[in-house]
Amino acid sequence: MNTSFLSATAITVILAYLSIRSQAILALLALVLAFFMLLLSLALAPNWVRILLLLMGLWWCYQRSDSTS
Repeated sequence: MNTSFLSATAITVILAYLSIRSQAILALLALVLAFFMLLLSLALAPNWVRILLLLMGLWWCYQRSDSTS
């Protein structure tokens, strides 16, 4: 694994945790920063991680559409 991807992923997880545990304005800021760090970590991700995330997203969409009907 490349170090840039791992560090961007770790920062994303930390920011997502802070967005849950912080007060309103700090939570919003942490959530926005986590979103952009997620985009950065996806850009740095190896191809197999991108494919895995795509498959997980498709599975999640299928589960959501199945639960609404």
